[in-house]
Amino acid sequence: MRIRSSWLMAGLTLLILCGCEGNGSSETSESSESEDAGRVTLKDVKQQVREAATATKDYVKQQKDIFTQKVAEFRERMKDKADKLSEQIDDLKKQGEQLKDEARARWEKKLAELEKKRQKLQDTLDHMKNASKDAWDQLKQQAEQTLSDAEKAIDDARSAAANAARAAETETETPASQP
Repeated sequence: MRIRSSWLMAGLTLLILCGCEGNGSSETSESSESEDAGRVTLKDVKQQVREAATATKDYVKQQKDIFTQKVAEFRERMKDKADKLSEQIDDLKKQGEQLKDEARARWEKKLAELEKKRQKLQDTLDHMKNASKDAWDQLKQQAEQTLSDAEKAIDDARSAAANAARAAETETETPASQP
């Protein structure tokens, strides 16, 4: 945006300089006055430059405000999802306490992976606070992908927990059914 503003200002300055050249004559005749009536004066150009600078400044501020709001809304949505993700991980931890030996080791490994994904999501959200527009687009994609990966990992962990619970039930039922 600064580069665009600089080019705009340079162009307007050039326009001012080209429009300010006088013809060097000091005629005071009626024909000179009628020619001056259609000419753009330095005062006119300065006013137009001020207006253009103000409009440019207002536009840049407006775009920045829109971007800032867009980032804040996205971060809030992702934070809500990250909080739900944390709750789900905590629930999964409680479910894992009932598992035994090998199943518990696999379970803890899955939970460690989930914790890494949750932390990666949080780090990405933290980076978004001060990101430029170009960086923000990339961080947004990264956050969405990380969240998707974490949600899939939670589904996998739930399935693993259900399988482990069924296996544990089968182990306890088998000795009881044999005389």
